[in-house]
Amino acid sequence: MAIISFSDLARDPRVDRQIRTICSMRDLSVVTIGMAKPTVAVRRHVTAVPLPSNLKRRFVSASLLLARRYEDYYAWTYEPMRVISELKDIPLDLVIGNDFSSLPLAYRLAKAKRSRLLLDAHEFAPRQGEERLRWKVFLKPYNYYLGRRYLPELDGMITVSEGIAREYQRIFGVTPQIITNAPPFTDLIPSEVQDGRIRLVYHGAASPTRRIERIINAMQMVRAGTTLDMLLIPVRSSKSYFHDLQRLVTGRKNIRLLPTIPMSDLVASCNKYDVGICFLPASNFNQKYALPNKFFEYVQSRLALVIGPSPEMVRYVRNYRLGNVAKDFTSRGLAQAINELTKESISGFKRNADAASKTLSAESNRKLLIKIVEDLLD
Repeated sequence: MAIISFSDLARDPRVDRQIRTICSMRDLSVVTIGMAKPTVAVRRHVTAVPLPSNLKRRFVSASLLLARRYEDYYAWTYEPMRVISELKDIPLDLVIGNDFSSLPLAYRLAKAKRSRLLLDAHEFAPRQGEERLRWKVFLKPYNYYLGRRYLPELDGMITVSEGIAREYQRIFGVTPQIITNAPPFTDLIPSEVQDGRIRLVYHGAASPTRRIERIINAMQMVRAGTTLDMLLIPVRSSKSYFHDLQRLVTGRKNIRLLPTIPMSDLVASCNKYDVGICFLPASNFNQKYALPNKFFEYVQSRLALVIGPSPEMVRYVRNYRLGNVAKDFTSRGLAQAINELTKESISGFKRNADAASKTLSAESNRKLLIKIVEDLLD
């Protein structure tokens, strides 16, 4: 079996769980294709990195996209035939592609090996960067092309939330199964809530589309005793935004910007807090229907949650009584949702997170993925 993802396989939580699940299955050997090796031993790893972007390459890429020469653009960017040639001696029964960026390579590899083809769509790809004009001009039509060309060739498809699955069905006529971004179950107990104090935590990538400054500004409107620790991961393409956030936090007595910690330690490290913030203004379609890693990680940390009115997250918060929902995506709305928390309500939400922690862990996803793979290999 081959698993493809143009990401760092050791730092991509969803793909890491996918690889670990597949590697645990009997009588399967796994080949991985990605930007860096996975955290588990596999039969072979092929390094595949989109070719570096200099001025000449950007000009050629833009020209190919504008000319609708999409297959030429893909070959120019991802070198699919080189990757396939490196696996010429390995027979394959199933190819799993992650995201639309893997689709043409995954299809060619599956066709060359006469194997089945499964796609894990982490986003609704054709609307992934719709808030940016350059993306809309160059990459929106390209991603719609990939969907029209390759989704009918799939033997199976999964995605992350019901809203995104519905959009794939509406636009392309495919029906993905849902595998959420839930991490493995962690055996923890809720930490005690202290009188007169609320300890908030937020972690994640410092991407400008996430409007993290609204969380920081909300901390000007919360009551005394409320503190926020932020573990932000700088994004290479948005370094200036990370520096802007650093400046915004400077001098704030109730906010700390802490060093990031390894993915494997995140859930246990956050257990000492009271509330996890999962506040994601809908800058694009995917953010509107997001059900991110951090949401489920906070549950495993046995935290109460404060979220914005994101429909997928709201459904889980309401069903499992996990926390408060802000009335809108403003800083004031977030601050109000935080200020409505009490020691008693936080303790209750944390107990509910504890009760839901097994249900909202990766175990059910693991069973579903194994069944999907077994059915495709049958």
